[in-house]
Parts: sequence; structure tokens; C-alpha cells
Amino acid sequence: MLLLTAAVLLASAPLGFDAVLDGNDLYYQFNRFAGIQEALKSGQFPVKIHSTLLHGYGYGSPIFYPEWFLYLPALLGCAGVSLVNCYKLFILLLHAGTTALAYISFTGLLRSRRTGLAAALLYTLSVYRLIDVYTRAAVGEALAMAFLPLVIWGMYELFLGNHKKWYLAALGFTGIMQSHVLTTEMTLMFGGIFGLCFIARLREQGRFPALLKAAGAAVLLNLGRAALLLQHMQYPFRVVSVESVLSWWTMTLPKMFDLLLFNTNERTYAGSGNSGEMPCSLGFVLFLGILAFLYVWLRTREKSRRQRYCMFALVLAVFGIYLSSNLFPWDRVQAVPLLSRIVTPIQIPWRFLALSTALLCPVCAAGFEQLSGEREKEKLAMAGVFALAFLCAGIYVNRYSEEALARYTAENQYQREQAQVDVLYFMNVDHANSYRIWNRDNTFVPAEGVQVDEVYRNMNLTAGFSWKAEEEISGEEGLWVDVPYTYYPNYRAYAEDGTRLQTAVGDQGVVRVILPDADEGTVRIIYQEPWYVAASRLVSAGTALGALAVCLYRKCGKKNKIQQA
Repeated sequence: MLLLTAAVLLASAPLGFDAVLDGNDLYYQFNRFAGIQEALKSGQFPVKIHSTLLHGYGYGSPIFYPEWFLYLPALLGCAGVSLVNCYKLFILLLHAGTTALAYISFTGLLRSRRTGLAAALLYTLSVYRLIDVYTRAAVGEALAMAFLPLVIWGMYELFLGNHKKWYLAALGFTGIMQSHVLTTEMTLMFGGIFGLCFIARLREQGRFPALLKAAGAAVLLNLGRAALLLQHMQYPFRVVSVESVLSWWTMTLPKMFDLLLFNTNERTYAGSGNSGEMPCSLGFVLFLGILAFLYVWLRTREKSRRQRYCMFALVLAVFGIYLSSNLFPWDRVQAVPLLSRIVTPIQIPWRFLALSTALLCPVCAAGFEQLSGEREKEKLAMAGVFALAFLCAGIYVNRYSEEALARYTAENQYQREQAQVDVLYFMNVDHANSYRIWNRDNTFVPAEGVQVDEVYRNMNLTAGFSWKAEEEISGEEGLWVDVPYTYYPNYRAYAEDGTRLQTAVGDQGVVRVILPDADEGTVRIIYQEPWYVAASRLVSAGTALGALAVCLYRKCGKKNKIQQA
């Protein structure tokens, strides 16, 4: 446990500065933390729109990015903790939680505390994970990585181990789904490959029902999240200005096992054709671990069950590396329209390195452990591995701490930045671009000949105005008023008599209210989700509470039996 504590402390070393050091998406993460905090203060729960973002026009971050895990630091912020300290505490808890889940999962997977400890340490100090947390400041993906070991253990038990532990897979997939959507898609892809390879094991008694239980529990726990996403998939949202040529964002093999890790604060994303870009490496220690496992595999005549399954994990990890590399024919895949629609949302293929990292850590730990048949030499080899893991992680942490600029301090932590808004999701309309969105006026804009008065707009997603049409256009159809809210389909407009009015996308991507056939009136705008989204949330909450109640009941039952005995 001391080793894992030391690993968490080393991984958390960049948090020791007064300021939060810079990262690619750090500005957005701070806006998310502040947005949740301010939305909770305004009475939103759950938070539906970050109403203070984009000059108060609001941004639907909770629609596209799961945020339940961010509520803890946001609540601390509501209690008076500074945004800088909220973020630091969140990252510290992220490291600690990742380490705990990795140790529990890898120990259960490998049936060995010592090997599980080694795998958890390799995972905590894995360079790709640290790059995610600091260089990229990719909080969602880093959160998802915390649950990848649990998914691996759960899938193993579901198909190859004790199928009565089906709940592990359900919990693992739920954790990822509530962290990062793209990692969910990639994990489902790899999980599907795993399931197809071992589909014959479902013939064994109890395994298929266990699979149905795991799938059903995962669906129910994430139904609220899925319903919201499915609703908005009907609308033409896009990521403004983000290129979708996947082959641009692939890696050359030498970069994947880089030891020196230069440019840790570079904003240029890693790509096969880029120079001077940010590092994107699995780490040199995992490369040595692959060699160690292959050496043990080749010298062993009769392969144990654990070795065979580790080899399968290695093959899956190498497949992830292949998908991340410039060797994979992404251009040909995207040339097929159907395949292009499936793979283009991945955006950056080297994200598959997250799954490869999680698969390689237990493989490498098993390989290092079995390098020598003598117990004393095994201990010596593992000590060397631990030292190398700390060294490789220390190189990255040291370089990042020296190169990264101080981004947020107590003085500027609540600053609203206008940079890089083009990576956010907006309605796919021709007149919407990042410059105009940032520079639009915070006003109600009526059609020509329409006057508006008594306007109001609140942080709790309610707005309104009164209007009057000039005599020469009175009664005309198609009159409108643009409301200073970023357009989302769940904004509803109502006339004074309760009649629902039509809404559309206005100039620069705002909510446009189509006025009724009248001379004047008042309009009220609210954010109102469909009934099935609210019902789905209740189902997910009920499932979670029910599962918790069952666990507590069983735990209390076991204690009573022990006391009676």
C-alpha cells in the first residue's frame, strides 16, 4: 500500500503549485466546474444547461458530456471552496480512485495481490494516463480510464470466471458511460470483440442469464443518459471547425513508446505528420513489459491458463495500438459512407491507447513477475520494475512541471475565456461560426417591424418578453424574436394563454420564437425536457437506489448470520 500511496503522490505532484498548470482543455474544464456550480446555485438540479457560459447564452455541456462525477467539486465550490482548490482536489481524488479501482480489479483478475499491486502501480503511473490528466486536461477520458480495469475484470468473470459476479461489468460500463461517451463507444467495441471470441462459453450453465443481467443493469443505470443523447441525435449538431480526417490524428510506432517525453505543454495534438507536437506515449516501461511477457511465453512449453488469457489481452492491446497508428487504413475506411458514419465520431484514433494501456498493465505485471523462476529473483525483478515505473512517470511529471505555464490562480480562476470555442457543439447552421457566436450581442433581437419590451432572462433557464407589431405588418405570418439563449430543442415558448409557439434556430445559433398571428402579446420561454427523458432519469435513479438497498440488505444479513453463529 505504501507503493501505491507513493504512486498517487508522484502522479499528484503538479498539483503542489499555487496555480493550476496549463493543459489543452483546462479552460473548458474550469468552465464546466464553474458552470455546474453556478447552475446549482440558480436552482437547476440536475444541471441541464450551463447558463453562464458563452456570454450568458448558455451551453449544453451536460447533454454531450456526462457530469455526475463533477458534482462533488461543484458542491464544494457552492460551499465556498475556491475553483482552483476544487479542481486540485478533484484530480487528487481521481488519482486515488483510479489506483484503488485498478488494485481491486487487477488483483481479482490475476488472482494475486502481488501481481495486482504491480499492475495497479503501472496503471497509476502510466504515461498516457498522466498525459490525459495534465497535458490534455481531458477530465472525461481520465475519469473513464479509472473504470477500464473494472470492465476488464467484469468481462473476464462474465465469460471465463465466476459469472455470479456479473455486476462488475455492469458497474464498470456504467462508470465509463457516466464519464466519457467516446471511451464508452470504444470500450463497447472491444467488449464486443472479446464476447465474440469467447461466445462459446455462454453455453455453460448460468453464463447467458448473467450476461443478460449485466446488460440489463447497465442499460437501466444509464437510461437517463442514453435517452438525452438519443433525443439530441435527431438534430444536426456538429463540432464546429474540428477536422474529421482520422488519419491525421494517428501515431508512428516510435512515438508510442517514447521515453523522454518532450513538449509536455504543447497544444498541437499528436499526429503522424506533425512535428513538435504534444507527447502521446504508452511509456517505455510498458514496452519492456511486452518484451518480458513474450520472453516468458516463448520459453514456457506448457502455458498456464493465466498466460493464455494474458496473451489474448496482449493481442487486443496490440490491436488498439494498430488502430492508433498510421499503419491502419483510416482513409479507406472513411471512404465507405456507412463505415465513415460509424468511425468518424471517434475524432482522434490514438484515443484507443487508453484501452491498450489498461490491457497491457496486467500483462506486463505478469510478464515481469515470471521473468525468473526463483522467488528472490522475482522480488528483485519487481523492485526494478517499480523503480523504472517511478522513473518514467517522474520524467514526465518533472518535464510538465517545468514547461507548463501557470494558467489559473486565485486572481483569474473565475475568468470566462473566449479562446477555442470552436471545439464545442452547436447546431449545424451555415451562419454559425465561432467568431460570431462569441461576439453576438446579449440582447433580444426582433424581426423588422416588431417591437419588444419587458424582456427578462434568468440563470434558471426562464426568459420572456412582450411584443407589438407595427400596423403595416400586423397580422403577418412568420414574425419572430431571437432570444439570447444558445439554441437547444428543449427550449419551449408559450403565449400568455398557454399556447405553445414554434421555435427555430435564429441568427448565430440562438433560439428564435415564431410569433403568433396577432398584433401583440407576451411570451414566456422555459427549458423543458420531454417526459421520457425525465422518466428515464427516474428509472436510472431507482435502479441505483434499489441496487444499493440490495447490497446493504445482503451485507446486514451476512453480519447477522455471523453473530448468530
